[in-house]
Amino acid sequence: MKTKFGITFGIVLILIALILILSALGIVPEYISKIIISWRFLIFIIGVKLLLMGNYTPGFILTIISTYFTIPYIYKITGTEMPISKENMLVILVALLLVVFAFFSIMISFKWMPNTKSFFEISKNKTGQPEISCAFGEINHTVIERPYKDTSVSTAFGQLNLNMVNTMLSEGDSYLKVNNAFGETVISVPESWVVESSVRSIFGSFQDHRIDTPTEGTKRLFIHGGNAFGEITLKSVKDTNVAAMSQDVADETETIESISVKQNNRVHVISLDELFYIQADGDYVTLSTTKGNFLKEKTMKYFQSALPRERFVRIHRSYIVNLSEISSVDSRGKDTYYVILKNGESLRASSSGYQELRQCLEI
Repeated sequence: MKTKFGITFGIVLILIALILILSALGIVPEYISKIIISWRFLIFIIGVKLLLMGNYTPGFILTIISTYFTIPYIYKITGTEMPISKENMLVILVALLLVVFAFFSIMISFKWMPNTKSFFEISKNKTGQPEISCAFGEINHTVIERPYKDTSVSTAFGQLNLNMVNTMLSEGDSYLKVNNAFGETVISVPESWVVESSVRSIFGSFQDHRIDTPTEGTKRLFIHGGNAFGEITLKSVKDTNVAAMSQDVADETETIESISVKQNNRVHVISLDELFYIQADGDYVTLSTTKGNFLKEKTMKYFQSALPRERFVRIHRSYIVNLSEISSVDSRGKDTYYVILKNGESLRASSSGYQELRQCLEI
């Protein structure tokens, strides 16, 4: 499902234009064009646009209002009599509106759809676990954090491709909560993982497309959650040698081991383990660390050459990031990439930076 509201709305407008042309040519009844070229239909189109953008409340209200005025108008211009009164029709429309609101309220209460207007959002719950929400689009999200921490993902009217191949499970049970509504969630895991699922589905399906399904092991991923009017797919791919890669990183020789910063007549010595990322700031750079942010009179070019390349990568002309602080990587469309850190911050990555990051992380 690769639906985007802009494409969908564009198709709707093209169909309306086609109907108007056919009406002008006498192929479809003339009253059709009268209905379309009216303030009633304009309100309806605005309502549909809001719905496709995820603004449900104003979208449904405008759609109901336009329907209330449009139906009597249709009967009037066609010279036929309405089977019910306008008052009864209003009662039916209000009832339908209440049913729709009740439906979405239930979905949100059970977290089967994200209670957010954001196209894509990553946050953390009270226990510090990541919560990923995707709506009205396709997102490719790669989990890199090692060891893996329990995560909750929500997909509504879109597709979320969750790649877990480059992470490692902790000993014992790890959990992935999946809430899917009118969308598709595709989960890719290493073929050696022991995975068990318990997903409640209402007019939806959970499909396990793994070729091999290991049942024994000291590490297990438990997938649970809810699925309504959508599809959740589990796939397996060949394992990446994450352990070997981590050891290779540890064996590399560092170029510098710490960074000294003077602030308020005090010298702070920042170890590389404390450094989240470096951001360009004119003739200076800002060091984002566990101790806070520090301004240093150095260039990005200097740090790009001085920092150990096996531990730091320049993902953008404005950012150099600590590889060990990366939690996940997102591809949000053509040439739109973001690096998500363990502290929840999101950094934009350029196309070249993303490709270099992929090589470093072997994703």
